[in-house]
Amino acid sequence: MTSQIVIALVGVFCTAVSGYVSFLLGKKKYNVEVESQQIENLNNAIETYKKIMEESLASQKKIMEEKVQLLNAKIESVQKENEDLRKENKALRNKVSELQSQLISFFGKRFAQEFISEDSKD
Repeated sequence: MTSQIVIALVGVFCTAVSGYVSFLLGKKKYNVEVESQQIENLNNAIETYKKIMEESLASQKKIMEEKVQLLNAKIESVQKENEDLRKENKALRNKVSELQSQLISFFGKRFAQEFISEDSKD
């Protein structure tokens, strides 16, 4: 009967040791699986974030290109207006010179210069 008790105790001991070893190995495997799942989740989050950022950048790029086109059109418009005003200014200067010449020839040089100098004081 003592040998049966010893065999039973050895069986219980081996079962306990086997259970403990299985628990340790299973826990390690479980931890590896959890870490693997966490890494996979992080990769998915990174890919999602990357996709969102790319879409946002593309949208911002499109908006900026539209603004650049609009500003270029405004610059061209202002440049054309500036050129037109320069031409008009030149024409008006020529007209003023022509009128001054006519004043000089009509009233004489001295009187015309006095008239012109009084006009330029205003």
